[in-house]
Amino acid sequence: MTDARGFLIVIGTAKAGTSALSAWLGAREDVVLGRVKEPRFLSDLAERDWHGPGAERFRATMITDEAGWLANFDNKPEAVWAVDASTDYLWCPASPDRIAALAERHPVRLLCITRDPVDRAISQYRHTLRDGADESLEAALDAEAGRIAAGWQPLFWHVRRSRVAADLHRYADRFGDSLMIVDHDELSDPDAVLARVARFLDLPERPLQAPERQNQSVLPRNRLVQAIWSSPALRAVARRLIPKALRHRAHEATHSARALPRPIRPAEVARLRDALADEIAECVRSPLIETSGWRTATAGP
Repeated sequence: MTDARGFLIVIGTAKAGTSALSAWLGAREDVVLGRVKEPRFLSDLAERDWHGPGAERFRATMITDEAGWLANFDNKPEAVWAVDASTDYLWCPASPDRIAALAERHPVRLLCITRDPVDRAISQYRHTLRDGADESLEAALDAEAGRIAAGWQPLFWHVRRSRVAADLHRYADRFGDSLMIVDHDELSDPDAVLARVARFLDLPERPLQAPERQNQSVLPRNRLVQAIWSSPALRAVARRLIPKALRHRAHEATHSARALPRPIRPAEVARLRDALADEIAECVRSPLIETSGWRTATAGP
């Protein structure tokens, strides 16, 4: 990798389609998506003491040194842009300074995907159910403040991670035209959004070939499967020994798309909407955030 390579930092938002967009970009020969999609190197998250379900797996993906971070992208040396899609950069107070320091030595562009904050929080809650959590959305909301104080990993920060307006404006003030904002609804037309990103990166526009779905709502078929796929050590061994195509087939064979174990009640959605009322109003006022396609956040009582 040469010093001329640029870095596209996808700062957020979690559960807004960053996995899909990053994978689409990584399919280009001139763009490389790191082996670890969210290394979180440009943050101070590795310095924190994380707890709660999935904390070990959360810590295991972090890259703590620059040499390791750069090596994360060395599988495609001809690529002119490398993608770090660590969605916790958006809310992490340390990340803007660290990204700015990187920009002093390399070309850097930033990208953020915004989404209806209520839909985003619901998607994240459903992710916890797929990971084995067994609690209602109401219980998760009741527990959130205490969990954040106790150092639970951000997958359980349903309301906090949906608060993006202030953080996004902080980045916009700092990075200006080096920041691109994409609305979640734009992902329904992959070729159009990829053309926008290509122009942003000064790359030739190319259509997407056979997009794969990312982060599908599937569940392990049994507890043994859940334990195996949740183990960072076993997953690391699988990445080293098993080709990616075979890993994908194994995941499909051991998971099913059956319904999640806890339906979400309308009253819970209304409570989430109330908890985010100030954020929703701020997003509607913001010239940076497209809200015309929102349905859940702006629905009536």
